Amino acid sequence: MTGFAFLCIAISCLMTLARFIPDPLHENIPPASLRGLDKLMTQRWWWHTELVFAGLAVVLVVASRPLQLSIVLLFAVPLYVLYLISTDTWRSKLQNTLCLAIPVALGAIGLAWYNYARFDSITEFGQFNQLTVFDTHYNKVTLLLGQWQNALYHLLVKPFDISGHFPFIKWGTTMDTGLGNYFFQSPHSGLINFPLLWGLALLAVWWKVSSLRQRLLRDADSDAISNATHTLCHSGYSRAGEATLLQATTYFMLLSMVWLPFLIVIFVTNANFGLRYTCEFVMWLSVIAFALWQSIPVADKHLSTSSPYAEAEDAVADPTATINYKALFFVVGIGIFLLTIGLSFFLTVGADETISTVNPEFYLQVRWIFDPLRLT
Repeated sequence: MTGFAFLCIAISCLMTLARFIPDPLHENIPPASLRGLDKLMTQRWWWHTELVFAGLAVVLVVASRPLQLSIVLLFAVPLYVLYLISTDTWRSKLQNTLCLAIPVALGAIGLAWYNYARFDSITEFGQFNQLTVFDTHYNKVTLLLGQWQNALYHLLVKPFDISGHFPFIKWGTTMDTGLGNYFFQSPHSGLINFPLLWGLALLAVWWKVSSLRQRLLRDADSDAISNATHTLCHSGYSRAGEATLLQATTYFMLLSMVWLPFLIVIFVTNANFGLRYTCEFVMWLSVIAFALWQSIPVADKHLSTSSPYAEAEDAVADPTATINYKALFFVVGIGIFLLTIGLSFFLTVGADETISTVNPEFYLQVRWIFDPLRLT
């Protein structure tokens, strides 16, 4: 949880890089009427502060969960490369690079010193020198196809345990007997069983939508986004900066899907099949899935594949067509969210009998409420 929190802070603060990208034709001057936080968000000194926070958050991600650094890099590298080739001045680029690099370098030195002082290795982080049920020195990533198949099955596909009585759904408890002598596993299930994550399939649609938005944002003469100028001024983004951030976000989502199976194999072959790894992947992918779910249905006249105004013209001819499409997608999305919340609730109540032991009165009350749903 701590590593994921710092991961989110790192990514959100890294986004401020796009604020430094100037609009080549339109100066992005914030209104003089801005006050409070709106005014703060337009100050360049605050943008530099956010970059320092991003560097510190990256260090804390590594200190919490070293492998989550790869997720940060999936976003940071594309955004930084796009920023370097932008029209911002080289002096500003150097300043921003130092704001990011100095806290990262100091943090890396501190982590290396701590690891060497405690483990005689600057990259140990307690991975192998730990007290556990097996000797992790023998764990390593291999090219064995069977091991990769096992890893991907368990953390992508393995189903929940379903029963006809409360709490109805539990983490999968079926044990895999072909894991080797040093492997252990706890109850868990695969990522595909979480309804919210089904939204990851919308990535193909997002790619098309984002490319159209980027083109419109970079079109200085386009009237289709003239109403967005005031919003961009408040956030400190120029049109070019907004387009760059959208492009970097798209690359991050695509690279995340490519990197996911490799990260699963690294986790499994270096540790085990465990509930905490399922939860770690769910937290990371849920952010992407949620962004896809809530962004795709906002399909307005700017997102047509033929013309920025084609959809608006179609809507005039048949206004119910666009309305029904958006309404249907919205209702389906809400249903998926509610299904995920309900599933997560029953998983939490029934997970390893924790709640029934810690708070038996609550468990019995909830069971009394849901017992009428008994299926057997």
